[in-house]
Amino acid sequence: MSEIKKTYASLASRYKLPDFEALDKAFEIITLEHDEFLLREIRRKIADRLEFYTHIIESIMQPDTASVSHMHEYRFFDEPKKKAMFSLFRELMGYHRWSLKLESRLGDKDDAAFINDIWHKWEQYRKEMEGICEQMELSWKAEADAAEDLEYLG
Repeated sequence: MSEIKKTYASLASRYKLPDFEALDKAFEIITLEHDEFLLREIRRKIADRLEFYTHIIESIMQPDTASVSHMHEYRFFDEPKKKAMFSLFRELMGYHRWSLKLESRLGDKDDAAFINDIWHKWEQYRKEMEGICEQMELSWKAEADAAEDLEYLG
């Protein structure tokens, strides 16, 4: 058993944390190099994933007009989907900012609370992101007017 897993097992029993394998599958925590400050490092891994997801959503909600891909994908999301995306965006940003706040607290108890709280919602967030990415992928398989995509570039 790796040192990461041993340390996690001890912390998991103390803070009632999610199963190691499930958390690892979601956030690749086994790739962490040290077991010191393990919960802080796990929280940071989660924050990185949150940031990745929010950038994807942001590129659709507020596309860079100089980006053909952003403008193309933007057109394939209707207003109800954009509204649902913004709701997800708000929740993800709330967690990201909570993680940012915890950078100044530096305590296992707070990091454990963050990990436990987001873990209960993570599967829902993952599925919503999968749906968004699927819609983005489908936009490239759909017939599109190249002239309309390129007109954004002038």
